[in-house]
Amino acid sequence: MRPSRSVNSVSSVAKHFFSATTPEPEPMPSLAPPDAAIREQALNPRLCCVVQAPAGSGKTELLIQRILVLLAEVERPEEILAITFTKKAAGEMRSRVLKALREAEQPLAADASPHLLRQRERALAALEHDRKQGWNLLQQPARLGIQTIDSLCASLAARLPLTAGFGAPSAIDTSPQALYLEAATHLLERIEAHFDDADIYTEALETLLPHLGNNLARVRDLLAVMLAKRDQWLRHTQNAEQHALEAALQNLVNSELSALHALFPSTLKNETSTLTATLCANLEEQGVADSDLRMHWQVKGWLKACVDDLPRWQGLAEHLLTQDGTWRKSVTIKNGVLSPSEKGISKEEKSERTAFKNCLQQLLGELSEQPELERALHACRSIPAPCYPPKDWKVLAALLQLLNLAVAELNVIFGTRGAVDFVENALAAQRTLGSEDEGVSEVWLALDYRLRHVLIDEFQDTSTTQFELLKKLIAGWQPGETAYSEFEGRSLFLVGDPMQSIYRFREAEVGLFLQAQQQGVGGLALKALELSTNFRSQAGIVGWVNRVFPQVLAPRDNVNEGAVRYAEPAAVAFHPEAEGVAARLHLLDTPEKDDEDAPERGKLEAAHVVTLVQNALASLSEDGANIKEADRSVAILVRSRSHLAQIIPALRAANIAFQAVEIEQLADQPMVHDLMALTRALLHPADRIAWLAVLRAPWCGLALRDLHTLVADQPKATVWQLLQDEARLDAIGDDARTRLRHLRMLLAPSLAESARIPLRRQVEGLWLALGGAQCVRQPRELSEAEIFFDLLDGLHNELGGVIEAAELEDQLKKLYAPPDNPKPGQPLVQLMTIHKSKGLQFHTVILPGLARTPPNGDSRLLIWHERENERQQTELLLAPIKAVGEGKDKKAPATLYSWLQKMDATREAHETGRLLYVAATRAIQRLHLVAEAPRDKDGAWKAPARSLLNKLWPGIEFMLEQNLSTATEDKTNVGANSFAPFDSTADRLRSNTSQLRRITTINPAPQPPAAVSLPQRGGTMRPSDHQAVDEGWHAGDETPRHVGSLLHRLFERIALDGLEVWDKRLQARDTLSPILRRELARLGVTTQRLDSALEQVFTALVSTLNDPRGRWILAAHEDAHCEWALGGLIERMPVNAIIDRSFIENGTRWIIDYKTAAPLPDEEMEHFLDRQQEIYRQQLESYAALLRIQDGGLKIQCGLYFPGIAQWRAW
Repeated sequence: MRPSRSVNSVSSVAKHFFSATTPEPEPMPSLAPPDAAIREQALNPRLCCVVQAPAGSGKTELLIQRILVLLAEVERPEEILAITFTKKAAGEMRSRVLKALREAEQPLAADASPHLLRQRERALAALEHDRKQGWNLLQQPARLGIQTIDSLCASLAARLPLTAGFGAPSAIDTSPQALYLEAATHLLERIEAHFDDADIYTEALETLLPHLGNNLARVRDLLAVMLAKRDQWLRHTQNAEQHALEAALQNLVNSELSALHALFPSTLKNETSTLTATLCANLEEQGVADSDLRMHWQVKGWLKACVDDLPRWQGLAEHLLTQDGTWRKSVTIKNGVLSPSEKGISKEEKSERTAFKNCLQQLLGELSEQPELERALHACRSIPAPCYPPKDWKVLAALLQLLNLAVAELNVIFGTRGAVDFVENALAAQRTLGSEDEGVSEVWLALDYRLRHVLIDEFQDTSTTQFELLKKLIAGWQPGETAYSEFEGRSLFLVGDPMQSIYRFREAEVGLFLQAQQQGVGGLALKALELSTNFRSQAGIVGWVNRVFPQVLAPRDNVNEGAVRYAEPAAVAFHPEAEGVAARLHLLDTPEKDDEDAPERGKLEAAHVVTLVQNALASLSEDGANIKEADRSVAILVRSRSHLAQIIPALRAANIAFQAVEIEQLADQPMVHDLMALTRALLHPADRIAWLAVLRAPWCGLALRDLHTLVADQPKATVWQLLQDEARLDAIGDDARTRLRHLRMLLAPSLAESARIPLRRQVEGLWLALGGAQCVRQPRELSEAEIFFDLLDGLHNELGGVIEAAELEDQLKKLYAPPDNPKPGQPLVQLMTIHKSKGLQFHTVILPGLARTPPNGDSRLLIWHERENERQQTELLLAPIKAVGEGKDKKAPATLYSWLQKMDATREAHETGRLLYVAATRAIQRLHLVAEAPRDKDGAWKAPARSLLNKLWPGIEFMLEQNLSTATEDKTNVGANSFAPFDSTADRLRSNTSQLRRITTINPAPQPPAAVSLPQRGGTMRPSDHQAVDEGWHAGDETPRHVGSLLHRLFERIALDGLEVWDKRLQARDTLSPILRRELARLGVTTQRLDSALEQVFTALVSTLNDPRGRWILAAHEDAHCEWALGGLIERMPVNAIIDRSFIENGTRWIIDYKTAAPLPDEEMEHFLDRQQEIYRQQLESYAALLRIQDGGLKIQCGLYFPGIAQWRAW
C-alpha cells in the first residue's frame, strides 16, 4: 500500500500568476471601457456585423442598445426581429427594452458616466419615435419582435400549414422520444408483416440485421435515436451517391495529408526517406511480408500529399512511432535496425551498422522536438482507404433506405397525434419559406417586405438547420455600396462567444460562428468585431483566465474541427483586483482501492467542498454590506449530476441549505421511492416487490423478520391474499399484526375503487390515510410528494386510462426534486451543471469532480461529418455503424466509422476546453478547482485521460511548480468525522437497530360526530359504486366489471378530447386495438376472454358514437363533469358517489350512468329497460339528493345509457 500522505491543497494567488512577459491586467482607469469605440461601432444601424462577446462583456446590454437605436428610426417595430434560444432569454430581453423605455425620461444622477448618459439618450430617442409613430409599445409590448428560434419556426409553419406539411397547425411535443420509438416499431412491424414480399425494405432489413447481431430490438432503438437527429442527416441521405461520398472522402484524405506534409521539416525529408528505405530493405531480408505497411517504403523518394501515398505515410508512422503514438526512443532488429554486435560480421559491416543506427537515433532525436508532427503522423494511422468496401456500402445503402422510411412513419404519427417535435417545427419553417426547386413562397415575400433588421443572440449555439433558416430569411438581401452594409439599408447583427459554445449535444455548431466571421452569411459580408472588457469578474479572476486558457483552448480556429482559439486581445477587467486569493487549486489524494480503511471515493472531496462553502458563506456574511444582493451566492458547478452524489448528503449533514437546479432526480428521493411503491402496488396486485416495499415503508415499518414470516413460504401468492389470512397474521408479533391490520383496513376500500377514480386521488388519499404526511422529515419532502401527485394527475394516456408503471417511471426520471428555500438574508448556495450555469454569475465558484472521466458514448447507426473544402463547398462523409464484434482486432485496417468517431472525439475535446472556460468565468471574486486525483509511482500528480483536469492541466501546471512547496499552509481537515449521519428530528419517527424508519404508533381512525351513523362491521352502506350485471357471462366472471371500467375511462376521454378526435381514432382500429387489449389485460381480464372483451369494448364505442343520444351525452355542455366524485349525508348515513356523466342543459341538471348490461335471451327491450331502471333507481336518486344540496333549485333528471346496445332510459 502506498504510504499515507496528508491531503494537500495546492494554491495559487492571482498576483503570482504572471511572468514579466504576461503582465497582470490593469483595472479600468476610467468609467469608459477600452472597447467603447467598438461598442459604438456595433450600434451603427447600417452596419452588418458579427460581434464576439467574451464572458462578462455585456453582450445582452449591447443587444438592448442596438434594439433601442433601431426603434428610433424604423417605420414599424415589426421591422425588427430579435432571436434568441430560450424563453427566459427572450423574456429578459423584452423586459429590459421596456424598462429602458419606461425609465427614459427619469433623471440620472449628477455624476452619471458619459456611457450611461449615452444609453439614456438612445432610450429617449426610441421613446419619442414611439410616440410620434403612435406605436404605444409600453401598452402593446407584443409588437416587439423578440422571440425564440422555436417560436419563430412555429409561427412560420402556422402561416402556411399545407406547404409546411401540416394538415393544420400542430402542437409541439416537448418529449417526443415515445413517438420516435413508435415510428421505429411501426416500421419494423410493417416490414415483418410483408417479409415474404421481396421489396427493397425487406432486403434492407435482411442486410442490417446480421450486421447488428440479429438484434431486432437494438435496430429499433437505434432507429429511434436517429429520428431525433434527422435534421442533421435527412438532407443528405435522400440523394446520397457513392461516387460523391467517396470524392468527399478523397478530398478529406488529401487535406489531412497536405497538413501532415507541411508539418514535416524540409531539412529532414531526404534523410528520413533514405533511412526509412534502408529499414524497409532490412525488413525484407528478414522475410517481412509485403502486406506490412512498413514495406511500402520499397519505393524510394519523398512522399506526396495525396491519396495514392496514404499507405506510405502510414508505413512511415509504423517506422518512426511506437504503438502509443510517441517517437521511438530505441530501435532494434524488429524495427529493421541490424545489430552492430552481431557475431560473424566484418569490421566494415559493424561500422556501417553503427553509423546507420546513430543516424537514425539522431533523426528521432530531432523529430522529438516536433510534437505537432508526432500527433499528426499518429493520427494518419487511422485514415481509412478512400473508398467504401462493398460490404460497408451495402449496409450504408440499406440503412439509408430504412431511415428514410422511418421518417415517413414518423410523419404519419405526427399527423395522427396532431403534434410535432422541435426538429419538424424547424424543417417545416424552412419548407414554408420555399426551396431552390420551387422558388420562394408568399410567406417569404411577405417577410422580406416587412423585415429590415435581424438580430441573433448566442449565435455560437446555432445549429446547421437554424443557420439554413437564417440564410433563407435574408436570401433576398444584397451587399451595399459601402463595406459591410446591405443595399436597401437593412442590417444583420449576430452576437455571441465561440469560446462559450458548449451545446454540441443540442446540435450547436461553433464552426458556423467562425464561418460567419470569415465569410459572412449567404452573400452578405459581416464586419467582425471583438469586445474585450469584462464587467463581471475582479482583475485577479480575469488575469488567471487570461493566463490559463490560451493553453487550454485550441491554438488556432478551425471550422472543420470545431476548434476555437482564445480571443485576442485578451480580456480586460473593469473591476480592480480584490484582496486575497482569486483562484485556487485543491488536489486531494484518491483513496487506495485495496485500503479497507480508506473512505469511499468522493467523500474526501465532498468534505473539502463543504469546508469551502462554509468559508465562503462566512466571508459573504462578513462582507455582505459591500456586495450586491444578487451576487451574494456560492455555486458548486459540475460536469455531470452524478458528481454531486457525495456532495449533496455532505451539505445536508452540515445543515447547509442549497438550491439544486435540475440536479436531484425526483425518483431518487426516499419519499418518492415509497410513493412509487404504493402506486405500483395499486396498479399491479401481483407486483410483490412493490407490495413488500409498501409494508416496509415508514407508514407501516414492518421488520424484515415479520416480512419473512408473512410471505416466505408462499412465493406464488399475492401479498394482498396473504394479508387476508388471519392465521398467518397471528404467527407474527403483536405490533406487526396491529400495523398490518391497520394497513389492510385502509387498503381494501382503495383497491375497490381502482380504475373508477383518478389515480392521483387514489394514491394521495391512501397515502394520507396511512400517515404518509407524518413520515416527512424535511419540509421539502412535502413538495416532492406534491410533484409526484401532480405527475399522476397528468398520467392519463389518450384513452383516459393510467399508463403502465414502466411509463410512469420513465416520466418520473424527467423530474427533479425541488430546491431548498434559504433563510431570508442568507447567501444562496446553488448546485448545477456547468451547462445550466451559462449566463449566470456567482461571488464564489467551486468546481469539484475535475478528475472524473465521462462515460463512453453510445454507437450511432450512422455517423456523419460535414466539412468545408478548399473551395468553401460543404462536403459530406457518411459511415454505417460497425458490425457486431468489429474493431476488436487492432491490426485490422482503419475504418471510416472509426475515423469519424475520432474526429468527433477531437471536436468533443475542444468543447471540453470551452466548458471549463464557461465554468471559470462564472466567478466574480473567488474560484476553487477541486479534484481527487491519482499519483504516479513517483508521487507526482496525474490527470486522468478525458477528465476536465486533463484538459486544464497544460494551463495550470505552473500552479504546481510555483506553489507546491507552500501548499501546506492551506491544509484542510477532511477526516471521517466530517460525515455525521443525518439525524431526523421528526417527533413521530424513530430508528431501531436496523435503522428502520417507521411511525411509532398507529392511530385508529377518528370517530364520526354524534349526528353521523356508521354501519356496524359487516354492514352495507348505500349503493355508491357501479355494479356491472353478469348477464351473458359466466357466474363469478370479473370480465364485465373490467369492460365497464375501461369504457368509463374511454367515455371520459372522449368527452375531454372531443367527438371528432375519436371519430378518427376509431377508423384506425389496428392502432387502437393493441392499446385496448393491453388495458384490459392490466385490469385483470384473462387471456381466454380478452378477444370477446375487446370486441365488446369496440362494439360499445362504435355504437355510442353512431348514436345521436350517445353523442349528445358526450358532447360539450355547461358545467359538465366526468367521473364526478361527491360525498355527503343522507338520513345521517354517509354516501360516496361517483357520477359517470353530469351536465346542465336548458336549466336541467342531468345525472347519467353508463351500464354494460344487455337483455336476456328473448327479453323485450322495454322490459329490460324497466328492469334496469328499477335496479338502479335508488342509486341515482341518492346522487340526485346529494346534488340538490349543492345545486339548490335546479331541476334534476336521471338517465341510464347502455352503450353496447345504444339504449336510453330517463326519469
